[in-house]
Amino acid sequence: MNTAALRKSVALSLDRHTQYAKFQEHLDELIGSDIHFDKGLVAFERFQNFSFSRDAKVRPFLYMKSKPEGEVAFICVEPFLLDPSYKVRVSAETAAQIGLESPQDALILCLVTVGKDMYSTTANLLSPMVISMRSRRAAQIILEDLGPESLRFNVWEALVRQP
Repeated sequence: MNTAALRKSVALSLDRHTQYAKFQEHLDELIGSDIHFDKGLVAFERFQNFSFSRDAKVRPFLYMKSKPEGEVAFICVEPFLLDPSYKVRVSAETAAQIGLESPQDALILCLVTVGKDMYSTTANLLSPMVISMRSRRAAQIILEDLGPESLRFNVWEALVRQP
């Protein structure tokens, strides 16, 4: 098998167990770090550098702001908190692009759309952001094995279901 075919066929599988192994450590590292998205985000391709911050008053959400000018900002959340069975498969090509060598070096976040009230706030589980904490590079990927309901996953309902 040639190298290009191998890259596309091999994937890292990330789930809540790999995420939580070093989650708090990765989260602490993420805050104040600059993260580079080679291709930007879907519909925001020209914005490639972001910083992250958090506010204890709005846990479990994080703020993601473009750098250097802060022209765009997003709210994001850790998806395994919303759906413990959530799984992310990262192609070898994407892993190589962002310098992700091990599932334990990954941090997975999803963008949040704030609704008119907290009950209508949703998360985009269909297109998570995969961050390599080792390289500080990231990519937004599209999960092909999830249905359209994952695009607007209700955050409130998921948080209420948590024990």
